Amino acid sequence: MMSGDPAEVKKCCSKGLVMRRFLMIVICLTGLAGQLRAQQSWPPQIEGERHVYKQVGETQLNLWVLRGGVANAPAIVFFFGGGWTSGSPEQFLPQARYLAARGMTAVVADYRVASRQKVQAVSCVEDAKSAVRWLRSHAVQLGVDPQRMCEAGGSAGG
Repeated sequence: MMSGDPAEVKKCCSKGLVMRRFLMIVICLTGLAGQLRAQQSWPPQIEGERHVYKQVGETQLNLWVLRGGVANAPAIVFFFGGGWTSGSPEQFLPQARYLAARGMTAVVADYRVASRQKVQAVSCVEDAKSAVRWLRSHAVQLGVDPQRMCEAGGSAGG
């Protein structure tokens, strides 16, 4: 327990600050490592049902559905991060598997990015909206409750 001595308080607070900075660096590096792993493989190799949700010129945009085995299930769709320049739907595959194993229908979606299709951020956002619209319009076919859907992601995908 601290005595209230200003020198002791300062020493304790600086240790806490150092620990918070260290943890922030570890979290950032972990996220970057995940992004690098996800970018290494293209096209992505993902289990689950692959569906083309949008065609833009010769580019087919896919999403992969991991069913949780529950009828009229809640659903989540993940969009990868990468600053709208790179990335892969594989980024959130561990989270999708985890939720599907617990009854949700989990979806990982691809979208166009600058490094592959030379697009601006507005096209990425349009693709994400198209993926959600496709999912809602195919909810019955996929066994998903369209009123219990959410979207998640990281960086540009968040």
